[in-house]
Amino acid sequence: MKQILDDVFEQAKSQHEYITDIEQHSKLDHWRPKLTGDCEDFALWCDKELNKHGIDYGEYVLCYTETNECHLVLSVKGYILDNRQRFVMNNADLKYKWASIFRNNEWLEIK
Repeated sequence: MKQILDDVFEQAKSQHEYITDIEQHSKLDHWRPKLTGDCEDFALWCDKELNKHGIDYGEYVLCYTETNECHLVLSVKGYILDNRQRFVMNNADLKYKWASIFRNNEWLEIK
């Protein structure tokens, strides 16, 4: 599984072009699985690609970065696919404040 995560992440990172939703869609938030966009778009794209490889248990996690910016990543069994990182990371190695997780079609607070 880890090799598939690494491969999908490497493909995403090599093609990802960061553009804010304001710049691209003239609105604060617009989610779509594309590699031209922001963190939500990146996470959605990675999840969609992993599904093609039979990995369909990714979860979207809302967090706050070290500079207190709201950010979204994809979590797969403790591994984090994050457009801000160079590699797939273990969630324990990131200094993010984990806020909520999207599970069973609802956002749940992480305590």
